[in-house]
Amino acid sequence: MPGRTREISRRLCALPLAMAVLAGCGIASCGSNSAAPAEMMLHAQDGPFQGTLLIDPSPPQVGLHHVLMVLSRDPDGQEPLEGANVRLSPWMPAHAHGTGDVEAVEAEPGVYVADDVLLHMPGIWDLRVHVDARDAAEEGDLVATVEVP
Repeated sequence: MPGRTREISRRLCALPLAMAVLAGCGIASCGSNSAAPAEMMLHAQDGPFQGTLLIDPSPPQVGLHHVLMVLSRDPDGQEPLEGANVRLSPWMPAHAHGTGDVEAVEAEPGVYVADDVLLHMPGIWDLRVHVDARDAAEEGDLVATVEVP
């Protein structure tokens, strides 16, 4: 359990940085009608990467969203994934369709922001994240699931 405690502690330490980046991007603004961005784990489908995803507005709703991803190279989250190409693909498994892919921009080392992520109808959405670590020629895919009421 010490490894799990260390991982939780690291993620809690990364949260203020992520929230600061969100505020700097206008995502967690005081004028927003939504609660704090929802935080969820990104589950690795393949590849060595780990991550956490925050989505605003929270809870997700039909429309455009801002998504922040904190990505690392190692299971303990100690090595930020810097300089990668990151693409977010919203996908609705029940309907076998998605919306357009969104290229994420690295705002801080290991922190990537995707703006204007469209969830255009209610239901369960997989937020699929494809990572291409240019420096190590490694690729991987992660996913988080959200429900839009």
